[in-house]
Amino acid sequence: MAGRKKRKSKIQCDNYKYHVKALEVMPDYIHIFVDVPQTVAPCDIVRTLKSISVIEL
Repeated sequence: MAGRKKRKSKIQCDNYKYHVKALEVMPDYIHIFVDVPQTVAPCDIVRTLKSISVIEL
C-alpha cells in the first residue's frame, strides 16, 4: 500500500513539474518535500496534492 501511494504521489508531482526531494508515507499521512518553481505558491502545492490524494482514496 505504501509503495503504491509513493508511486502515485511521485507521478502526480511529475505531472505538475514538482521535483520530489523526500517522501515518507505513513498510515494516516504523507510527508513530502518538493522543489517547485518560485512562481508556485505553497498553498497551491498543498491544494493540488491534497485534492489528488482525496480523489485517489
